[in-house]
Amino acid sequence: FEFGRDGKPLYVAGPDETPAQIRHRLEQLRRRLGDDGFAFMAPFGDDFDDPDDFDALDDTGTIDAPEDFPLLEGNPGYDPDVAPDPEEWMALDEGDRLYRIEAYHRDAGTELPNENIHAVFHMIVENHIAMGDEMPVRRTVERLMDQDGLGRHDALHAVASVLTGSLFDLMKTGEPAGEAWHEAYRAELGRLTAESWRKKLAEDDGEP
Repeated sequence: FEFGRDGKPLYVAGPDETPAQIRHRLEQLRRRLGDDGFAFMAPFGDDFDDPDDFDALDDTGTIDAPEDFPLLEGNPGYDPDVAPDPEEWMALDEGDRLYRIEAYHRDAGTELPNENIHAVFHMIVENHIAMGDEMPVRRTVERLMDQDGLGRHDALHAVASVLTGSLFDLMKTGEPAGEAWHEAYRAELGRLTAESWRKKLAEDDGEP
């Protein structure tokens, strides 16, 4: 799965972040990735080739997104308990999808160990659902809802728990995600139940 822009991580600042908060995050990214190690998009949709250009913005108050802010224009919002239209979902760019997912969790007051990673796996699962029968994810979510009585949001988390575990095992081997990995992932999804997910959740003692 490829994310970011031009091979670099992309930081999309939220519309409710103050300039001071954005500068703090930019400084953290600089320390970890270097001055040229990431891309940055301001909350009102402008791209900055050089994040230092952001210093020209006012230090006071919260940045207000204008009405034509691209991530908000015509945005019906995101609700994990309601399946988005597959074509509309895949027509969005990744930054927009992540923004909507993160905005939902912030509005819901959900406390997460890592909001960004949580949103990324939400997005991957939603992407796989939107792919239809090309992936077994949609059928798995429907099965968990119909047979096991999970809400759609919990079913997404259950699938994400399998995905994270599979990717973690793959990272330990250092091998690419080839057909063998995909077959193993499909098999794990076939064995997934609400009971097995809740057991794993209790063992992890945290969010999937």
